[in-house]
Amino acid sequence: MTSTITYNYYKYKYGKRDDTPLNKRIISLARRNNFYTEQIKSLFECGFPIEVIIAKKGKDKVVGFIVFWGNMTERFADRMCMDLKYWLVGKEFRGNNIGRTLYNMMEVQAAEYEIVNYSVMYKKNDEFLEKLYENKGYKFIPIYDGSDTQMYIGGGGSHIKVFKIECNTYQIGSWIKGVEDYTFTV
Repeated sequence: MTSTITYNYYKYKYGKRDDTPLNKRIISLARRNNFYTEQIKSLFECGFPIEVIIAKKGKDKVVGFIVFWGNMTERFADRMCMDLKYWLVGKEFRGNNIGRTLYNMMEVQAAEYEIVNYSVMYKKNDEFLEKLYENKGYKFIPIYDGSDTQMYIGGGGSHIKVFKIECNTYQIGSWIKGVEDYTFTV
């Protein structure tokens, strides 16, 4: 590569981000790689507090990105999971550890939130993604926190949701005198 790859992290709050040209570059990269373009566009416009890390070559060319959020309250079953939504590196830039760096930066962000569990949904029968996520410790869990994970599968059953669970029990301390601490399992 002729120029350095730089990484930038930022948050969206209530779907708002001032850098509209950057959003267009992320969507353009998704379009060029035939990668969930409409879903990414709508995610930028929705009210979820998403987080994005981008990889740029030079000043303006977006060559990769990862979109995620700490999903602690959206669904009870996903409590304390970092939900990886979209992760893409442009075809011409693959094999340069850009994807690995983006993923590692997401893990650093999760650690700041003290989140150690992860979830991701991807197309069923995609051997590349299946192997990628399996190597990272993800696995399919048919029942998670009492909920059938099949409810997450969109697109007429064309996707699968997998989890990487590092901690499945949390000790919650009570601030009320006389009420004992309790443990719940996810």
